[in-house]
Amino acid sequence: MEGRTTSRNKARAVVLSVFVIGVAAGALSMNLYQARGSRQRGARVTPFAVVDKMKGRLNLTPDQSERIETIVKDTFSQYDTLRENAAPCFEEIKPRFEATRQAGRDKIRAILTEKQLPEYEKMVQEKDAERERDRENRNREHKK
Repeated sequence: MEGRTTSRNKARAVVLSVFVIGVAAGALSMNLYQARGSRQRGARVTPFAVVDKMKGRLNLTPDQSERIETIVKDTFSQYDTLRENAAPCFEEIKPRFEATRQAGRDKIRAILTEKQLPEYEKMVQEKDAERERDRENRNREHKK
């Protein structure tokens, strides 16, 4: 009888271990997917992800975070409106997207300190370079 109990306990421990390992692997996979997913075609970045990245790199105060989150949400909402009313060709509304993007960036610049601005400008340049690379990749895919 005691041998049977020991075997059951071992079996439970194995099942529990497999479950824990599965949860950990799933969490790591999801983290990797989300980190790389924002670069893939069709993936949308959330306002929260934008603000979280800024918090980490700019050391935002809680007030700055809240104000910037409002700006980013508003900018994303304007992007959605532009997409809904978009002509079949994105190139026709591209200038309005760019104007909306610049207006949001200007509002954010007004909130940041002089110490935070250089790092923010670096982030803007990185994002613009990433956007250009994505655009070039899409153009290459269309030409194939």
